[in-house]
Amino acid sequence: MSAENTNETTSPSAADPQSKESAAPNNAASTSVDVSASATTIGASNTSALRSTRRRSMGEKRRSSIFQRARASFYRSRGQSGASVETLRGTTGSDFEGYGLVERCSAEELSFGCCNPFNCCCGHKDGLYFLLIKGYHCFVFKDEEGVAPKFAVELNHRKAVLQPKHGHDCVVHLETSLGDVDYKFTFSKSHLDENDTVTTPDAKAAAFVQAVGAAASAAQTDEVRTRLGHQGLMNKRSSVRYAINIGAAKAKEQPEKPVGMGEVMREMPVAGGF
Repeated sequence: MSAENTNETTSPSAADPQSKESAAPNNAASTSVDVSASATTIGASNTSALRSTRRRSMGEKRRSSIFQRARASFYRSRGQSGASVETLRGTTGSDFEGYGLVERCSAEELSFGCCNPFNCCCGHKDGLYFLLIKGYHCFVFKDEEGVAPKFAVELNHRKAVLQPKHGHDCVVHLETSLGDVDYKFTFSKSHLDENDTVTTPDAKAAAFVQAVGAAASAAQTDEVRTRLGHQGLMNKRSSVRYAINIGAAKAKEQPEKPVGMGEVMREMPVAGGF
């Protein structure tokens, strides 16, 4: 009896062969739905990525067009327009902005303290200018509303050195790689803009030093890449490329460096001996 019961007891799948046949189409249908859903998701993702790429491309083209028009205006006006503070900022802003006294003095003038803001390099009575750093240059504007910089200071192979503080002002020397002083920048509490996030001359001077260092480092890196023929690695935004081009042109308009007494003495003829 038990043997007969054992023989009669079978699994549902074995007892009903149609169950396998009915389950197979269901599984196939389920797999088909899953694949279809995955394909739809992938297709939607690809479409979204394509649209995003197109938007970025269109945005880049618009920005390039803006800077092309600005560059054309700059060269048509011989550097007198087309490079305003707003244009140089672009959509990403600048590396440094702020007012400061700008002086170009010889080493002797710095040693004797003769360089002063009332006898500065640029013909501005008080020597106060709006400074903007972007790309490889420090742009010197008459004020924040200037349509073009008066000149630009190249920062490649330069370093900004913060001087010991005397009084309430902070002084920074812009030096060459040999240690010669090219410019003297003075930041004062009275020069800070009311909307400026930096509220002390110390912080402003420190930000200036940091921006000069970053610009000089970037310029030297790109200089090496160019020398090695790796210009293709220099992937820069339109506003940065524009700033580099404008800076190279306005750097030619820097005021001449004053001749120091030592240089004058070296040029004087030596009196003949007996």
